[in-house]
This record gives sequence, structure tokens and C-alpha cells, in this order.
Amino acid sequence: MHLSVGLTAKAWGVLPLFALTLTASGSYAAPPTASDAPAPADRVAATSEQELSPIEYYRQRTRAVEMFERGQYKESLPLFRALTTFFEKDGENWWMLARCQSATKDYAAAIASYKRAIDLGFGERSEHAHQVAGLYSKLGEDELAFEWLERSLAAPLEDRRSLYRDLRVRELEPAERVRDVVGLLPKREFTRDEGWRYDLAFFAKEAERMHHSPWRKTSREDFHAAVQKLHERIPDLSDAQIVVELQKLAVLLADGHSGVSLGSKRTAFTPFPLAMFRFTDGLFVIDAGEPYKELIGSRVVSIGGVDSDEVFVRLRDVVSHDNLMGVDWLGPRFLRVPAVLENLGLAEDPSKLELRMAAADGSERDVVVEPAPFRLSRRLIPSQLEGAGPPPLHLKKVDKTFWFEHFPEHEAVYVQFNQVANDPDESIEAFALRLQRFLVAYPDVQNLIMDVRHNSGGNTYLTIPLLRTLIFFETSREGRLFTIIGRNTFSACQNFATEIDRLTNSVLVGEPTGSSPNSIGESTNVQLPYSRVGAGISTRNWQTSWPRDRRKWIAPDVPTELSSADYFANRDPAFAAIMELIAAE
Repeated sequence: MHLSVGLTAKAWGVLPLFALTLTASGSYAAPPTASDAPAPADRVAATSEQELSPIEYYRQRTRAVEMFERGQYKESLPLFRALTTFFEKDGENWWMLARCQSATKDYAAAIASYKRAIDLGFGERSEHAHQVAGLYSKLGEDELAFEWLERSLAAPLEDRRSLYRDLRVRELEPAERVRDVVGLLPKREFTRDEGWRYDLAFFAKEAERMHHSPWRKTSREDFHAAVQKLHERIPDLSDAQIVVELQKLAVLLADGHSGVSLGSKRTAFTPFPLAMFRFTDGLFVIDAGEPYKELIGSRVVSIGGVDSDEVFVRLRDVVSHDNLMGVDWLGPRFLRVPAVLENLGLAEDPSKLELRMAAADGSERDVVVEPAPFRLSRRLIPSQLEGAGPPPLHLKKVDKTFWFEHFPEHEAVYVQFNQVANDPDESIEAFALRLQRFLVAYPDVQNLIMDVRHNSGGNTYLTIPLLRTLIFFETSREGRLFTIIGRNTFSACQNFATEIDRLTNSVLVGEPTGSSPNSIGESTNVQLPYSRVGAGISTRNWQTSWPRDRRKWIAPDVPTELSSADYFANRDPAFAAIMELIAAE
């Protein structure tokens, strides 16, 4: 459910000392080895006593950062002292100075430098506070260390478990207080009900600690009333039902990223072997395992006697979503989970999925499906019906991270961007540069089609080079940019689509996006102490659009929502509409 964004030194600051070194430019570097060459004597510039001119400051800072990125902390230390003496308003300098001081075991000075970086608003406050806590522990100041750990959590720290991986934290006393700070279960015996109630209280506290705006749609009083109600019901619920109820609490936080994992070692389940999709004309089976393949192409009239439209109304209570397109996107996946069907009143016996199905000729029949292993594709797949014809362009390579194809007869290039992540063989930056060079080499390309309808996100900061390429295309010729969006356009890719909408003249084609231009999001790692069930709580306000942009989604300029008839015949109305627009010119 969750998609993380990356860290850059400019944006977030320092990682814990036990991690790889985060360089000032945002890349990762291994700690220096004995073979690293020392800086030449003429490169080690002024000490803190020397006066610097603005130009000398700039040159010295460039040298200092280069040495810092090579892990030459001792050598760059006097440079950063001089830089912060000459100009004390750059928080990044104080952060790098703190890292150098810490590496050279000047812990008290490092604490002061980290605090200065925090005061100036540079980097991630939670990580800086974590580092200060660790440095206080080195100085034997355990009480101050605990105080700064609490400040780190309140910032908020997004991965509480990272504290336990820090040996400095684990060595603090008393040990029971450490367990509480890092989110571990107290060392005593818990009954099953006590354990789940501890997890429930922990989740509620973490939601209040971490979520950026938890009470936007549900009041604090109503949220905690729901928590108390679940607290009382725990003895009467199975483990699986408790997890579904926790997920329903997450839905009250009103965003598409906060959620609880329905499957864990404690709540493992076998899903129903069906893949379903909600088209403009209803919910259909698009793939199935044996012996249910005959259901492919059939419409789901009802589930457990409940009309399929009503099913999607009920799914709003259990599917984390930013808008209703998110329920259409993820709802069919939740319908494969036995405990969800039981919770929503769609199955009296969670081991059976009772469906009323309508065939292509309109005839209806009842079908019972039992759980069985089945591999479900993360994205939409081509039609599995015989005689459907070749897969449409947008479903040919959905497993590839990104790719493009030239259509000279249409003076067009089609780009499919399926995940905001670097491919093992090529980074997004390299891909964007390759695409830009292709556009330079083929100035006759007058139509650039960017397809992000299968892209559910990743690392927002990786999209910048690709955005620059799109802007280059628009400013280098009299061409047209098209962007295909859909319900699966979410998270980091929603941010990318919002930037396209705001900064370019792109014609948007498809269906509304699965998130809003400004949204609460972020993928975080929360582990419930007793059950070890994983969860996530949104911590950041992504204001990618204008402050007063309150749209629920980005709507297309050319609506081409998908019908079952088009899908099962392997037709793509979005691409067809773009070809029609191109031909009309």
C-alpha cells in the first residue's frame, strides 16, 4: 500500500551513524578505507582563524564538500569550522560539521552543531535529534539521551524500529524504558487478548504521533471512541478480524497510504483465486486459477447476495483511499481476502466466496469459489479471452519500469512509465536523458505520449529529470504533449502527474487519478509489538499543486474510461482517442 520517497542531503539530512554515509549531494558512499588517498596539502584550505572573502568561501566550501563526500572527515573538519565562522546561516554546513566532529569523537561539539542545523531548519529533525541522543549516550548522559529520543519521535521519526538498530540506544539504562521508546513489547507474559489490546493502543498512539493531519475527516473523539469499541470486542474476534478492524481504523485517517497489513505470520490466509476489475459497466473477472478459468469475462452481479455496486460502497470502510478511484483500483484485491468478506457481511463462511455471475449472453448462475494459491498481477493484464487479438500497446510491457517506442507514421513517441523507481539496468535520469537525445535526433516528432496509468508511485524526487525532458519537448518545437492517467496513478506518480498538469500544456487522457493534487501521504514502517503485524501511517503533506487546489483528483481533458467490451477485445480507447486527435491536425 505504501510507496516510499528517497532521501537527499538537501531535503532530509543525515542517516543514523550505523548506516551508510549520506553525502552532501544525496548519494550514498561507503565509509572511507585505509586506501583512500589523503587530500593534497594545497587542497586543505583555511582554518577557522582565517578570514574568507565570499569567493574564497564558495571555493573552500566546494573543496570541503568534495572531501566530505570521500569520507575525509578529519581533513575537512577545519574547513567546515572556517565556513560556519564566516557564514553561520547555512544549516547544511552545520550538519556536515556535526558529522565531522562526531567522526573525530568531539561529541559535545557535534551536539552543538546538530542543534544549530535543527535551529536553521536544515534536514530531517527526527534524524538529527536521534543523532544528538546517540551522542549524549556516548557522553554518559542517559537522561538527556532519552529526552532527545522523545524529541526524535515527536518530530516525527518515521521508522521507530531504526532506534533499536542503534547500539548506542540499546545500551541506555533502564532497559525497560528503551523497550518503550523503540516500540518493543514489555518483558512480561501477555495473554492473547492483552497482547492485541496493547497493539491496538500502540497503533492509536502511533497514529496520533505520526500522522500529518489525523483529524481531517474523523474527529479525535470519534477515532478514540472507535478504538475503545474495538478494545471491548477483541475477546470475541478472531486474529484475522482484529486486523481487518485495525485496517478500518486506518481508513478513518482518510488517506490512501495509512493502512495495516492483512497478511502476516499470525494472520496468514489463502486468497480466492480470482482477479477482478471494475469497468464502466460493472465488476468483471479478468483472470482466474483452476478450476475457475471459465469465469473469465463474466460479470459479478452480486457477492454473498449483495449487489456489486453496494459491495463497493461497503469497501470504502476497509480500503485506504484518497478518493473513490482508489476504491475502484484496490477494492477488487480486498475482495480476495476471506476475513474482509466476512467483516463486510459478504460471506457467512469465510472459506467460501458465493458469487452470482452473468455470462456474455446475459444468463446468470450461482458460483462458489474456494481459496487457492493464485499469483495476481500488480497491474492490469491483457485480455485472457480467446480471440481477443494482440495485446494493446499499453499492456504489452507492464512489467518494465519504463520504455518508449517511436511511431514515425504519426510523428509520435509513446513513453510508458510504470514505476517511479530506477530500473536495475538504467536510472530514471539516464532514461530521461536517452529520451531527450532521441527527441533531439528526431525533430520531426511532434507528439509525445506519456502513459502513467499503471504507475502507483515510488520515489517522488526521481521524477525531476523526466519532467525536465517533457518541458524540453514542449519548448523546443511546436508539438503536443499527451498524458494518459488513471485510477492507478497514485502517490509519487500522482505528484508527477500534478507537476505535468501545473507546468506543461499536456492534454490529459483517460480516467481520474487515484489521488489528489495536494494530499497526505508517505509510506512508513510501523510494527505492532505483540502480533508483529506491519502497518503504515502517513506523515507528510504533499502540496505539489497550488495551496487552494482542493480537487479530489486530476480529471482528464479527454475522458476515456474503460468498458468491459473494450478491455476484453484488447482495445485501448485512450490511445485511440489520442490517435484521432493527432490525425485531425
